[in-house]
Amino acid sequence: MPDYNRYCLTVHNCDGKTLRAQMCNEPNTCSNGINQLWTASDLHLTTIKSQMDGSCLTIVDDPMTKSGLSVTMAPCKGGNNQQWTYNWGGSSIQTEVRGMNVCLAITHPGKAWTAKGKNGEVFLALFNTEDVPANISIALNDMYSGEKYSSCMARDVWFGGAEREVKDNVFARLPSHGTALYNLTQCH
Repeated sequence: MPDYNRYCLTVHNCDGKTLRAQMCNEPNTCSNGINQLWTASDLHLTTIKSQMDGSCLTIVDDPMTKSGLSVTMAPCKGGNNQQWTYNWGGSSIQTEVRGMNVCLAITHPGKAWTAKGKNGEVFLALFNTEDVPANISIALNDMYSGEKYSSCMARDVWFGGAEREVKDNVFARLPSHGTALYNLTQCH
């Protein structure tokens, strides 16, 4: 089993936009690994700046996603879409955009995206960023700062079916570059 503690948030191929979790200091990383180095302006409310080109981790409108949002790199302007907080009780970095709490979480070998809507609904997307099938999971406690969940009812948004109870972690076996989207309710 891979040691996922050795993965870094990486500006993929130094393209200035695409973010991936990749092995830290891989021999094939561009710019001698500088595309994996980040600077935070503060420990609480912060901008996260790439040492590669000085651009900031940014939430942007994206009509190709179900939420209408995605994370990319952009020039630092100090807007709310570039302000992040670290969840010291878990392993996530989060921000709030248009009333939704958007979270980046450590879920190697994939990524997770969570959003909490205005009416309390929680959406969770899991992404397999690997070239092979992988088990992707996120701890319920890592989804939102200040909210400690031990269980939720989960419904697969794309494939439907009955709700199922999940305890501690949400887990999916995903094909190469596959995704899963869940609606979580009755979390406590």
